[in-house]
Amino acid sequence: MAVPIESWGEFDKYVLNYKGGKIIVVDFWAASCGDCIVLAPFFYQLAEKNKQMDFYEVDVEETPQVKNWAKIKKLPTIKFYQYGQCLETIEGGVQSKISAAVAKYKNS
Repeated sequence: MAVPIESWGEFDKYVLNYKGGKIIVVDFWAASCGDCIVLAPFFYQLAEKNKQMDFYEVDVEETPQVKNWAKIKKLPTIKFYQYGQCLETIEGGVQSKISAAVAKYKNS
């Protein structure tokens, strides 16, 4: 399951300052974004199949500070983080690209 991040404080704690070494996968989305709604079941399925990674979702309409800090320009956007650093960004919700990135990082 993807865990919702509902504030800057949560994003800071669970993504930027997480020191456990796991790969953190964040889906930046909005309820008004049709492609985001279509991507959600696929993203949840990835979360269930890849327990070695932590999956989060950020509603950018509810958390504009996180959206601005992460420089989100297109929805949906998936970002991969480790030790607070962004490793990869995938804009547009292309499932094949997201799957490939998960496969690349799942053993990190």
